[in-house]
Amino acid sequence: MEQYAQEQPTLDLVAFFSRPVQARGLFQNRSGEVVKRFHVQIESREEGQQLILERFLYSDGTRQRRVGTLQPAGAGRWRGRADDVVRLEEKIAKLKTQMKELQAIEIQLNESPDKQVSLTDPDARSMMTRGTGIVGYNVQTAVDTQHHLIVAHEVTNVGSDRDQLSSMAKQAREAMASDTLSVVADRGYFKSE
Repeated sequence: MEQYAQEQPTLDLVAFFSRPVQARGLFQNRSGEVVKRFHVQIESREEGQQLILERFLYSDGTRQRRVGTLQPAGAGRWRGRADDVVRLEEKIAKLKTQMKELQAIEIQLNESPDKQVSLTDPDARSMMTRGTGIVGYNVQTAVDTQHHLIVAHEVTNVGSDRDQLSSMAKQAREAMASDTLSVVADRGYFKSE
């Protein structure tokens, strides 16, 4: 027995983890009561360093995965690291919820005539302005230049001004009760019908 106590057994972790390892354990509270039991499967593979994958199954049905690494530190010593602790069921549930949300948005997108969906305002649309896009509305106004009053306005979610000039001119003419109308517009209104 004394001879055995004096031996310095060495543990070759690479050999130890050369095949899957299974273990069982338990968690106790400070009173010594068993709070939770677990079963763990440990696998290892060489990827420039020894990669250790632990899969825990707890008595309450939850699962946990932990990925760690082992690197030789000389003279039979190893340096280990396990940063990645992921509760798989929580992560999977979150991803499933996100997938359902995205599928609902996809249905909305496919049903939308202009293939656009705004998540903040259902009527707003993506419009080009100064070379970038903005989600919003296109507002047209007609102003009486003599009295400086807005005589007509229109809010639309059509991104282009091309088809807006004729409609705004008619609304302005009706509002001012005029037979003729002189219109000044910027270069976006190049279609005059």
